[in-house]
Amino acid sequence: MYFCGVSKNRQGILAQVAQGCVAHDIPYKIDLICFEENPELEQYKPAVNLLEPGMFLSYDQVLRNELSSRCMLEIVQQNQSALTLRAYEAVVYNRKLLTNNKSILNFAYYDPARMRYFEKPEDIDWQWVKEDSPVDYGYKGDFSAAHLLKDIEKKLDANV
Repeated sequence: MYFCGVSKNRQGILAQVAQGCVAHDIPYKIDLICFEENPELEQYKPAVNLLEPGMFLSYDQVLRNELSSRCMLEIVQQNQSALTLRAYEAVVYNRKLLTNNKSILNFAYYDPARMRYFEKPEDIDWQWVKEDSPVDYGYKGDFSAAHLLKDIEKKLDANV
């Protein structure tokens, strides 16, 4: 399982997820850019890589880490309601997605066989995370720039 992001008050939930991964023998990696001390995550090094502000990973490195995992972890900030790039990446790269973003339940590609929503770390189905079953969303390029341009043209033509 892989997570990358800025701490933004998410270190407590990330520590609980790391603890769950350890307890269920699930390989994981967390790259976290920290603006504050993170004593609850220190014990999970080296699987948890605590980066200082300004030490951002390149998108290429993040993508390599996502592609080397079977499951992507998304922990959104409290009250976030929009889908993030992680949901789209999971679809495009055929990876399972474990998220606390409730809007995933309304995503066109949502299927509990491939994506799971949880409110609290205690709700995580660790057996599902651990399963190494093939993932195929049947993605047909819906998120490509070509589709975006066609959608914009369609909307402009409708307003003429």
